[in-house]
Amino acid sequence: MRQLAVSWRTLASHLRRTELVRDLLVLIAVGTLAAFVVLFTGRVVFDNLVHESSLSYAALVADARPGLGDLAITSYKDGGVAPSSGTDDIAALQRTVDATVLTYGEGELSDAMRLFGGATISGALCDSGIGLDEATAANLSVGVGDEVTLWWPADASARPARVPVCGVLNPWHPEANLGARGYVVTSAALVESMAPGILSSMAGTITAYWFSAVPEASFTKAHVVESVIATNAGWTAFVWLVAFIGVGLWSFGAIRVWNGFRTSLSEPWRVLLGLGVRPALPPLFVLVVVTIMTVLASWASAVIARTFVLSWTSLYVTSQEIWFVAAILGLAALVVSASFVARYVARA
Repeated sequence: MRQLAVSWRTLASHLRRTELVRDLLVLIAVGTLAAFVVLFTGRVVFDNLVHESSLSYAALVADARPGLGDLAITSYKDGGVAPSSGTDDIAALQRTVDATVLTYGEGELSDAMRLFGGATISGALCDSGIGLDEATAANLSVGVGDEVTLWWPADASARPARVPVCGVLNPWHPEANLGARGYVVTSAALVESMAPGILSSMAGTITAYWFSAVPEASFTKAHVVESVIATNAGWTAFVWLVAFIGVGLWSFGAIRVWNGFRTSLSEPWRVLLGLGVRPALPPLFVLVVVTIMTVLASWASAVIARTFVLSWTSLYVTSQEIWFVAAILGLAALVVSASFVARYVARA
């Protein structure tokens, strides 16, 4: 322990603040580029997988006939969500986010809450309001207790109606590869009360869910998650390629920082080895310093990249994906640094 303390204190005294700041900024710059390409290209696949995994059911049948399952959710593609002033201000309707409206039947609130319970971030579903996805809520700067305008842009006879937001759900991107579309969960009765006859005038798709049974010809949740991956197979391959390139750039940045420290600390490193310090102690010191720097840089890079994605594209990135990307960058840097330590110790 004394050797460890003395060698690390000696090496720390030879670190230059300007070099630390410079290398940290380099890591953040390279990491921001890597995080941006991963966040931008991977967000749709990531969000859809998280959403489908968070739903609570045993099996489903898509394009089902009425009356099947423990719960039937009917999907309508032609909805729109705008600021609450959209009921009186046409200009506000220009901020409309296209939305898929998912409805449940009378008396099925508890079952709907069971299905979407794991996907609910705040609040809860209710018969008198809507559940709104997090991305659309952020776009319109609303939360639980606020009001929005729900309307049907394709039907001029249906007047926009103001509805409260009862719950905020995790992002899901139906019918849109870029993920610019939102979704709403509400009761069919509420929609009909706002725009009588609107649902019967549109083609809805029914998905039947079972909470425990797995009927014949149905798909289990595991199969559905697999199909989400398969549906995005080509897109996922592109995401993997871009992610590999981004992480590769980040890894080269970590290698540069490691080599920089190895060069700047070469003199005290050589002296310590000449005094009989165990060969593993100096590279372990560099490993700790580089790990601390890459952890800070990976988190800062993910946050900066998310801010850039939001401001440049207006596409939403969840905090979960920020943590995921930061963890990937941190792990990649740790693997690179550990490989340098292992190689040096093996040679020594």
